[in-house]
Amino acid sequence: TSSDDALGVLTASLPQGKEGFMQQMPAPDRQTLFGLLKKAGYRTSFQYGGNAVLPGWDRFLYEERIDEIVDQKAFGAAYAKQAPDAAGISLGYPDHVLFERYLDTRVEGSKPCFDYFQTLSSQPPYIHPRKAYFLNRLHDKIPGLGLSPRERRVLRNNEDLAAALQYTDESLERFFADFREKERFQKTLFVITGTHQPAGLDGQGV
Repeated sequence: TSSDDALGVLTASLPQGKEGFMQQMPAPDRQTLFGLLKKAGYRTSFQYGGNAVLPGWDRFLYEERIDEIVDQKAFGAAYAKQAPDAAGISLGYPDHVLFERYLDTRVEGSKPCFDYFQTLSSQPPYIHPRKAYFLNRLHDKIPGLGLSPRERRVLRNNEDLAAALQYTDESLERFFADFREKERFQKTLFVITGTHQPAGLDGQGV
């Protein structure tokens, strides 16, 4: 599954087709978790720190009549963007900021909720806060992991990705620790997925 198709695959088991489901014109009829849960009385939302237009998600989400669609346009000056890449372009808002904004803006309500999150930090070039810290922590951990020589090579060849995943894991841990204290925790369903799969990971370093 490509990263752009994850939204359709995870919420509706939709076929990818030759160009990806999000690129099909006109869009086929479908049944999704968004539609089914909305009919069941859930408030639905999509939360993403990047640009939802580029993969075609925005059209899909509008057609699903999502109650709230959040991408980088919704953050504003109160939140700091991810650092720019070598071309001077920022992809959007890092994972911990995505979760922070959600906690800041979500209000208590009587409806149960279904919230779909796309994180950003698994997208190359893996720019995220405290990257040097997570790389150093990874290097300290590797000797004690009991890895085979092949596994160690694969990890070394993908250490930027591994550091980014550690950052996302820590962001998720803090998010759920904070959200667990909210009354709505018991009536909220989440789907959380990374923006990009680790392309070419299989076999690297062999």
